[in-house]
Amino acid sequence: MEPRVYLYSRFSSARQAAGDSARRQREGGEAFAAKVGLPVDRDLNLNDHGVSAFTGDHRRRGALGAFVALVDAGRIAPGSYLILDSIDRLSRETQTEFLHLLTGLTRRGVQVASVADDIILHADSQMVDFLRVQIQAERAQQESVEKGRKVKVAHAQSKARARDGVIWHSTGPFWLQFVDAERREDRQWSLIPERVAHVRRIFDMREGGVGTATIAVRLNEDDVPAPRGGHWHHSGVRKLLRNRAVLGEYQPTFAPAGSQATRRPNDGEPIPDYYPAIISEGQFHRVQALISEAAPAGRKANSMAVHNLFLGIGRCGVCGGSVGYQGTKNVPVLRCSDAARGLCSNRQRFRYPAVEAAILEHVVEFDLTRSDDAGDQGGAALSIATGRLAEVEAQLGRLLDMLEAGEADDLFRARYEARQAERVRLKEEVAALQLAAGIERHRVPLDTRKAQIAALTTDMRDLSGRDLYDLRARLAAALREVITEIEFSPARTVTAALGTEGRETVTTLPPSVSVSVLGGFSRYVFVMKPDRSIEPTWLAPGGEHLLESPRYRARFGLDDPQREAQARRALSRREAAPGAVADNA
Repeated sequence: MEPRVYLYSRFSSARQAAGDSARRQREGGEAFAAKVGLPVDRDLNLNDHGVSAFTGDHRRRGALGAFVALVDAGRIAPGSYLILDSIDRLSRETQTEFLHLLTGLTRRGVQVASVADDIILHADSQMVDFLRVQIQAERAQQESVEKGRKVKVAHAQSKARARDGVIWHSTGPFWLQFVDAERREDRQWSLIPERVAHVRRIFDMREGGVGTATIAVRLNEDDVPAPRGGHWHHSGVRKLLRNRAVLGEYQPTFAPAGSQATRRPNDGEPIPDYYPAIISEGQFHRVQALISEAAPAGRKANSMAVHNLFLGIGRCGVCGGSVGYQGTKNVPVLRCSDAARGLCSNRQRFRYPAVEAAILEHVVEFDLTRSDDAGDQGGAALSIATGRLAEVEAQLGRLLDMLEAGEADDLFRARYEARQAERVRLKEEVAALQLAAGIERHRVPLDTRKAQIAALTTDMRDLSGRDLYDLRARLAAALREVITEIEFSPARTVTAALGTEGRETVTTLPPSVSVSVLGGFSRYVFVMKPDRSIEPTWLAPGGEHLLESPRYRARFGLDDPQREAQARRALSRREAAPGAVADNA
């Protein structure tokens, strides 16, 4: 292993790549290499372009860090040269880090050369030489600190102006073009029509029930350019659907040393109306409702059909596990996934076409009266969390005044840190409750959903290919708004209420499909006939027996006597139809 010359090139800003820095560093290094008379290693790429030496990124995960690792592993021959344009290319960190890095290289036989200073440092160099470059490194580090301070102040001032409607930087969402002007106040954003159309198409597809993976496939098939080039991926689609910039909001962030751009914490509250809005608030929140739901697994992104409209909401009536779709040679069926693995006794198979036809035919008869208790409970929780957050922030202000005045001991500091942690938790809780409130506020009315389901069911007969996929995806999404769960059970013994007198009898129910509507507010039962067709046996809304259902009580908070009384009054206004089956199987 012969000594070689290694040329290291670095600059902090990616914008410098368009300038002369890289060429100048390379040519200076080549000339210095010719003076020492050793071959230049062309295989090892030692370029840290757009990587900061102030934060130490080049040393931790950059090309310089890779070179140091090779030196430590003994794969760089002693007597080799590491040539720099100037000593501050090596590091702009603290003096301790700089000296540790420099001496770590020279102690292992690497000679560090600075072209600008015409100096070579090695293990036998005089102390004065190390002091000379250390003084230069200290000056470079102080310059970086001062530059960072000025940039931070300038950014803080610009962000403050942004809250007054002044555009402070030219970087924005990919569907907008920055329009500069001499006066800062005259800067504007202009829409890029074709990109706005792509974003709206993505939101329309997701609201229509098409998953993010399938959306990415569609965009790639149609040669729609991704925001940063390359191809669309489901993660990029999901990120776009979550981006509140489509509503016109801008969320300032700040960058702690070493932080990644995607993980920077928020700097204050979001700024509304900073960008032109391109998506309505209603559509945005309806899409958030779809995203926040547990995504049903099992549908392939490149599938040309939505085979199972009930994916993700089917449950076994015996073990509570998921019910899967199996495409057999003759007729596809729905059956307990655990039973297929020998883990559940429910081996009953339900023909999928019969289940789909029965539910789609009768879903328009479902009672979609929804109690307002859940919405009221969410609003109350938001009010409580918001009030507690204001209280904690006031406490933090008083504690901070005491800390700054020097009137607090360690106990007060501990209380301050505890309040800070509580503030972070409460802000997250408030944000989640606000999102939930927005979703609930912009839901499509349930009667409208019912009419939509009926129309989609009718239109489905005349479509094929991508059009059929899109329609069935919309139909599946609409059904999930109405149907919370479908329980598939084998033959079982149940208690039935006969007529409106409440007289009960024990009977055997054939294999059945029990459809839970709106989180259990109503339940509808379909039974399997001897010919394996599916027919309804109960299409009436639930009566007061629902008050005994643990799931119903938990959903509407019926441990509160006042809420239970409200529920009883609401249910008493409904007429229980003959043949209502109690939920006690």
